Amino acid sequence: MRLESQQLSDVINKALTLDKPLRDRILVSAVTKATIVFETRIKNVNLSAPPGPSDDLHAITGWLRGSVQAQPATIVGNRVIGVIMVGAKYGLFHELGTRPYKIVPKKANVLAWPTGSAIFGSGKRAGQINKAGKAPMAFAKSVQHPGLRARRPFGRALEHTPTRDIAHRILINDISADVEKELGL
Repeated sequence: MRLESQQLSDVINKALTLDKPLRDRILVSAVTKATIVFETRIKNVNLSAPPGPSDDLHAITGWLRGSVQAQPATIVGNRVIGVIMVGAKYGLFHELGTRPYKIVPKKANVLAWPTGSAIFGSGKRAGQINKAGKAPMAFAKSVQHPGLRARRPFGRALEHTPTRDIAHRILINDISADVEKELGL
C-alpha cells in the first residue's frame, strides 16, 4: 500500500505540471471512476455480523441499496472530491445506528402489521392467511423499537482493502495514462 501511495503521489505531481483545465479534467475523471468502485462495493457489502441473521443492504425491498449513487467528482479549492449519495432517508440510520425509540401511529389510532413471517414468505407461517383471506394482524397503540445497530455499509466499503486497492490502481493508471498522453511520453 505504501508503494501505491507513493506511486499515486508521483502521478499527481506529474499531473500538476499540466495547465489547470486539463489537469482538473484528468483528476475529476479518475476520481469519478474510483468513486464508482466504492459505490459498487457499498451496494454489495454483506452487512451480516455473526452470529446474527443476514441484514444485507438490499434484504427486503432494495430501496436503500438502489438509492446509493456515485456522483461525478468535483473540485473544491485545491481538492478533488468524490461523493456517494444515498437517496433513502434512513441510510444514515443504517450507517450510524440509532438509540431505542418509540413508534407511534401517525394517522390512525393504532399501529397494525402482519404477524409472523406472512409478509416475508418464509418460515412456519409463510403465506399463512386467516378464514377472511387475510394475513393475521397485530395491533398496538405504540411499540418500543430496541434501536438499530450501526451496520456501516459506507465505512465497511471504505475499509475493504481490495476495494481500496482497486480504487488506487484506477487513480494511478488513469492519471498516468492521461498525463503521459498529454505530455507526449
